[in-house]
Amino acid sequence: MTRKGDNLTFKLENGKTTVIKSNTKACRQIPIGPCIVYELVGYMAVSGQFVLREEYYESVFVRLVSRRTGVVTKLEGYPRLSPNGKRFVAVASSDAWKIDNPISIFSATDPPRLEWRFPQPKEYEEYSFDGWDGEDRIKLHTITKPLIDTDVRRTTQGWVLRRPNGQLSSGTAAPP
Repeated sequence: MTRKGDNLTFKLENGKTTVIKSNTKACRQIPIGPCIVYELVGYMAVSGQFVLREEYYESVFVRLVSRRTGVVTKLEGYPRLSPNGKRFVAVASSDAWKIDNPISIFSATDPPRLEWRFPQPKEYEEYSFDGWDGEDRIKLHTITKPLIDTDVRRTTQGWVLRRPNGQLSSGTAAPP
């Protein structure tokens, strides 16, 4: 990967390149133009994907760029790998921009495959990632009241979230 000005250039395994372009000039304009800044923040060796922070004027997302194909996958939060590296969770929260899926679980493949998601509920709930506890439990806590420690667990019926109101949510399983 190289950066030249606003351009991040990724050399792919097949010898081709893909370019991701920021627009930092727009960030300095008044009124603010189509401001977007990409920053390389990590690499997931298990699936061969670069992790980019995608920052707009008042919002932040994450992109995965496949080193093999250059295909870009949008995430709402940073990928947190499970202990064996076979899947990852993305947990996102914001009061400033819309989050469609506060919790999403993906296979750590190229490209990642969505396995399960918890869509934004009608109630005001925000979560923060605390860690994996084995392969079948993701520890979380709420950052909105009531402040509780909670988790997403894999059961024989699939992944289940324990919500702040005490209810269990099976979220939405992705089709096989």
